[in-house]
Amino acid sequence: MIARKKEREKDKAPLSLRRLPPSLQGGSSFVFRHIAILTGLIFLALYTVTLSLGLLPADSGEYQVTGAVLGVAHPPGFALYTIASWLISRVPGLPPAVAINFLSALLAAGALALLCRAVRGLSGSALAGVGAAGALGLSTTFWAQATTANIRMPAAFAVAWALERLVAYRAAIHANQPPSSLARSLALFSLAAGVGISHHASLAFLMVVLAVYALWLRPGVLRKPWPLLLGLLPLLAWLYFPLRAGAFGAPPRIATPDGFLEHVLARGFAGDLFFFANAAALPDRLRILINILTFEFVGPVLLLMALGALAAIARLKGLGWALLAAAVVHVFVSITYRAPQTVEYLLPAYVLMGASVGIGLAEVMHWLGQALSSRAPAWLPQAAGGAIAALAILAQGLLTLPSYQWLAHDTSTRDYARTVLSAAPPGAVILSSWNWATPMWYLQLVEGQRSDVEVRYVSPSGPSLAQNWVNQITSTLPTHPVVVTSFFQPEYRALPLYFIPLGPAWLASTAAPTQPPPGLIGAQSFGDWSFLGYQVDSVSAQEVVVTAAWQPASAAAGDVSLYVHLFDPAGQLHSQMDVQHPAGSIAAGEVLLDRYTLPLRPAAPAGAYQLISGVYRTAVGSSLAEAPLAGVQVPPQPLAISACPMAPCRSATPSG
Repeated sequence: MIARKKEREKDKAPLSLRRLPPSLQGGSSFVFRHIAILTGLIFLALYTVTLSLGLLPADSGEYQVTGAVLGVAHPPGFALYTIASWLISRVPGLPPAVAINFLSALLAAGALALLCRAVRGLSGSALAGVGAAGALGLSTTFWAQATTANIRMPAAFAVAWALERLVAYRAAIHANQPPSSLARSLALFSLAAGVGISHHASLAFLMVVLAVYALWLRPGVLRKPWPLLLGLLPLLAWLYFPLRAGAFGAPPRIATPDGFLEHVLARGFAGDLFFFANAAALPDRLRILINILTFEFVGPVLLLMALGALAAIARLKGLGWALLAAAVVHVFVSITYRAPQTVEYLLPAYVLMGASVGIGLAEVMHWLGQALSSRAPAWLPQAAGGAIAALAILAQGLLTLPSYQWLAHDTSTRDYARTVLSAAPPGAVILSSWNWATPMWYLQLVEGQRSDVEVRYVSPSGPSLAQNWVNQITSTLPTHPVVVTSFFQPEYRALPLYFIPLGPAWLASTAAPTQPPPGLIGAQSFGDWSFLGYQVDSVSAQEVVVTAAWQPASAAAGDVSLYVHLFDPAGQLHSQMDVQHPAGSIAAGEVLLDRYTLPLRPAAPAGAYQLISGVYRTAVGSSLAEAPLAGVQVPPQPLAISACPMAPCRSATPSG
């Protein structure tokens, strides 16, 4: 017992890693006294400049619509975030979608300011605090989440807040501040932890580790636990769910006790938790983790992070171990969770990793100060340490800046959703993936577009996703026109239906088209086959999309394939797509209208590409006709940024 008490006192004694000399602490000027706020404002400006200025797909689109109309998002619902989104969406002059994107920028800037303050409190160095914020703020996924509507940024803010209050609580103990001051810091730590856990239950693992450390510092607080009980206050936000029963997105039973618990506890995702926590899967998951970390941070930043983790354990004792344990626990929970958004789930751990970067930078400055103290100006160690951090962190940011500048002006989601809605026949049912359902719901509910059309999300269930779509099509088509946003060629070809390109989607029809759609160009005749024309739907650095129409003079005698080829500026075949039509499936005079998506390789050069369309007999490969089309100008490749290495960013299903 005496040994444990001495260990706690040992942990309390050094407030900082090693108390830096005044020349390395940052001085007492206005700038350094308010360095955390200024750091947050600088990053807020950066995120505002690179903010996504519109509608987003998948989960982000859902948060935009639920926030704008006070709906209920998928489990666990994110009540506090939804309320905050609704409040900011009321700001005059800002479209709700943009305002809710901006909420992420505000939370990100706040998290970085809190992290800067926490690291300065631990290290005694304003520069170390700025370095920590810079490493986190310019990391790939943090930056991406700071400019889009998402529920990861509130989680990161809660962790940064809890860390900052824990550091303040530790400092108050060290300074022998009065009990009221200690209680205030502990109460705010509990509140931050409660905000995080009520927002997303996965934060409970991380927050419990930090809370255990806080109790270890002063076990006596359990005799007067009211500061800890303040952490239960954010749970009252869950009352939002039964109060909003019947709102957009609310499950039918959410006002019942069982339905309420089903939603807030996200029981539907329970089987995904620790799914990969086994000896067979963990090696691969650890390799993915390494891939993620090198994707998020450049090498020098990772070295500072490792140094900081070791320095924190050596200098900060119990707090160093607590920070490491909290990060490891959250990393383990994230990498063993069955979901494609692993990099996003890791965001709270990135906050603690950012703190390690700052601690590592403080250690480097201390070493430089010792090495140079007798033969160099006092400011030189600080300048040298700052240069090391600036080069590493700016290199990280400059690598990704072009992509975020490009993404800030990307309107493809709104363009797609608006085009599909406007092209749908009156009274149609649009069967959609999660990716496109949410932005179309936003256009309907927030902007009032096409209220006569039903947008129905086709969820993956049962043995086959494609069969789910087939079942929805066949059950809906007798009473409503059906538009689909996903095309499953083998399953759809087996149906006695025709799928006609309609904007970027397809219209399911029981009758074969006999006339080409208006607007096609380049019609040509080849005897038994007529090329009715084509249109270039879109050209980007990622793909070229073309719609082309052919028509046979008589029923095809055998299997035929239609194709579009894309040739690069050097005349080499770069990309192609073939559409097969089995024998007996083509009637005389039928219009064969197909959409061709021609992907471009990441290293594809910009320039003039040539398109060619044709038809050939599938069995022998003999050409029946070939029509040269006009060229297209492919733009330069932007620097590719994906917030989801090893997995698709835009999930087909809601993520927890």
